[in-house]
Amino acid sequence: MPVKTLASIAATLLLISSLAAQDADGPLSLDSPNGRLHVTFQLDANGRAGFVVADRDVTLVSATLGLEFAEGGLLGEELRIVGTRHASHDNTYMIPVGKADRARDRHHELTVSLEEIAEPHRRLDIVIRAFDDGIAFRNRLPQQQQLGEFVLIDEQTRLTFTDDPRARMLSLGNFTTPYEAY
Repeated sequence: MPVKTLASIAATLLLISSLAAQDADGPLSLDSPNGRLHVTFQLDANGRAGFVVADRDVTLVSATLGLEFAEGGLLGEELRIVGTRHASHDNTYMIPVGKADRARDRHHELTVSLEEIAEPHRRLDIVIRAFDDGIAFRNRLPQQQQLGEFVLIDEQTRLTFTDDPRARMLSLGNFTTPYEAY
């Protein structure tokens, strides 16, 4: 093969790989099974993870995410996406007591694997589930040498609701019940 052709192929592969890397940091989306709720996950300009939830075309809430450790500080900025995984789940299970005898667990799931750009390259997975009537998310720390035993001092999740929504709460003042409060 002529050198010019090899150089052209190499340049094309480099361009494709750089575009794929840019797309990995772009918005990722997830819809509820009925399509009504839409979640968009993205890293901002500082590499901070966040998502926006919309009901049809109306934005309901936006969130920024992160965890702060006693040693090592904040895990939540200067992150890059190193992998994604989509899954769907539809299962009915029995409920031993209550008004109904069974419940349906139907959702779509997006797992975004993140890694710090700089040392020590700690990793964090954000798992988002979209149900027909709401969303859920969790931070998952994969097993890694950079985080053996640790002390978590703060969860940096911040939710910003659009408009001026009303909230009702039952503040019980302690953690001895299934309701939580500071």
